[in-house]
Amino acid sequence: MRKRSIGTFVFVALASLGVPGIVGAAMPSHCRRDCKQDVKNCLALVPNNKSCTGTKAEKKACRKMNATQRKACHRLVKLCKQQNPSMSGTCLPPSTTTSTTLPGGQGLALQGSVRAPAASLALLEHRSLFQRMLASVLPSAFAQSSDGLTAVPGANVLLFSIDNSGAPVGNAIAQTTTDSSGNWTLSPPPGTSLGSNLIVQASGNTTPAAVGQQNRLNCPCTAPVLNLSPISEFATQAIIAGITRDSSSLANFTVAEVNTIIQQVISAASDPSLVGATIQDTITNIANAAGAQTQQIVDAAAAAGEASAPSGLGGTYNLIGINVHDQSFNLERSQQVGTASLDASAKTFTVNLAETKVSLNETCTGTSVCGSTFVRSTATGNNPISGAITLLSGNLIAFQPSNKEGGALGRYNASGDVIVITTDADLLVATKQTGSAPTLSGNYQAAELRAQLSSDFSVAQGVPYSTGDVSNGTVTVAISGTGLSGSSTDNVMGKDIACTDNGSGQCSLSETLTSGSGGGSISQTVAVNDTGGLTLTGDPSGPTTGAVASGGNFFALASGHPAVDGDAGVVVGVKQGSGMDNSNLNGTYNFAGFTLELGQSSSQTSLEGGTITLDGAGTLTGNLVSVKKQLGSACNGAGACPTETTSPSSKSETPSGTYSVSATGAVTVVGGSSTITGFASPDGSLIVLTESQDGTIGGQNSSSDRGLFILIK
Repeated sequence: MRKRSIGTFVFVALASLGVPGIVGAAMPSHCRRDCKQDVKNCLALVPNNKSCTGTKAEKKACRKMNATQRKACHRLVKLCKQQNPSMSGTCLPPSTTTSTTLPGGQGLALQGSVRAPAASLALLEHRSLFQRMLASVLPSAFAQSSDGLTAVPGANVLLFSIDNSGAPVGNAIAQTTTDSSGNWTLSPPPGTSLGSNLIVQASGNTTPAAVGQQNRLNCPCTAPVLNLSPISEFATQAIIAGITRDSSSLANFTVAEVNTIIQQVISAASDPSLVGATIQDTITNIANAAGAQTQQIVDAAAAAGEASAPSGLGGTYNLIGINVHDQSFNLERSQQVGTASLDASAKTFTVNLAETKVSLNETCTGTSVCGSTFVRSTATGNNPISGAITLLSGNLIAFQPSNKEGGALGRYNASGDVIVITTDADLLVATKQTGSAPTLSGNYQAAELRAQLSSDFSVAQGVPYSTGDVSNGTVTVAISGTGLSGSSTDNVMGKDIACTDNGSGQCSLSETLTSGSGGGSISQTVAVNDTGGLTLTGDPSGPTTGAVASGGNFFALASGHPAVDGDAGVVVGVKQGSGMDNSNLNGTYNFAGFTLELGQSSSQTSLEGGTITLDGAGTLTGNLVSVKKQLGSACNGAGACPTETTSPSSKSETPSGTYSVSATGAVTVVGGSSTITGFASPDGSLIVLTESQDGTIGGQNSSSDRGLFILIK
């Protein structure tokens, strides 16, 4: 048998990879010609020397590294000569190869990316020779993205139809491969339109497979830009599972509803800590972090078509909110005030939200045991957001920003003039602007949640310190004319932390949960403008901004002064009723809650949603989901500096208990080990509650929490 030449072997290998090659008698000089564009592409990935910062030595090292990478890019020509001395076309990038994509005329154009855990790359990718050469000289070309996933070059991307079980219907109608950056483009056949029954699938195979099979990433074809990752795969599997659970069909899920589901998963599951060794490991982690919330949204979208909006939903709303965002060595509390414009017919929204943020940053030099320093700082900003809204069943409204990934979920009342919105770290209350100043007069009752960060300090060995407190409580006031007077109660929780040397130059931490009470008398001046904007003056730290709903029975305030006192909070209140009892609270309410928790070596935020049903006779049942973010810290013999990690999770609950309503609308809920109290509006359509629970580290209760809940009928 005649021995196969090296050139023929390379041609066969390239053909098996889907990369065309031309066997000929060209001299090695072809490599310089063939690789010219690829060298340019490689050089474009090398950072500019202007980006080098730091000390003189650090800048020098950075520039040296850049020079090394530029030199490596030029080695593509040398590698081509060494590996394929007689072959032309070996350096063609995937974007210039032939494709089996069917012509789409001037119809739909699709594009996106494919990203996966690094360990799964070999299972998905189908790298060309150029991509392997590029990886050998410039590994940074295949670096991780900010969410911990890695771009997948050379993966097969297929477009095809599926049935209600997720199984393929027919063959692929278009296909391509990803380029060296994991990106792809597709031109489907003329007449193809976006829909929940179309799937884009990435894998190492050239034939379609059912949703849920391993080592494949799917995404419904419901947007021109589709990023395939374990996040999109989880969302796709959740929709297919919901079809069975809810006896629904793909036809019931509109394009907007599918995009809402995907964006909500992105909001809850983009933490790099969720990325596992494989695609399946990552999907399992995403399910733990976002499964309960995703199921709730899928179920709300399972009915045919979008929900209809009440006549009062839409227009301009005043926004009041709080944001608590804790990440490694950086704690943040934000006060938010602004407006939102909703067009219920066009399904669009625009938000302008001014934010005042206080941060507490920890720095540890590592040169001394327990050598951390904490510095508090403040900042202000305004980041306009716009996008699309989707109406779901159960008076739910989803917000999908067009200028960033992720989304928010709102719950609105029957008249559409109050919306409570939650994101991954925010609780916002929106009240529709009025044409004239609402009347605030009489007695009012309110619930508050506030978080505060300590001022600058350095850790001293063995001396307890606290990064800040969290409190909730109630407020009762009387308003007459422009005068406001009353009193408040506070339930405060905190944690004292002490760092000690364990005897070997390494630190250990001991912690003690603390609690206390506060509050006092209130005397303020009230002003309400024609849009329902509310301003209280009289606090030495500055004025307090808020908003009042039409009729004057509901209001929200951005309490605290982050730039002055380092605290941020929200107050939600209702007018005091009369002659009320349990029968005034009946029916199903949308539930939104925000809880802050302190535990052993951890702090946690929890955003909660779902429904609560009150039977009018004192019995309560519910279906709730929560998305939690935990910041864990450790300093157990690992060195002088602590380690801190974040981890998200989710869970579903079906609480039950009893409730009682006083004649003035005060509400008490009994169930579990916590105390829940609050107030109901005179018509029973709005309820605000606070929850307090105190624990002792090492005891039966290992954490303390403070929560604020809003129920809307």
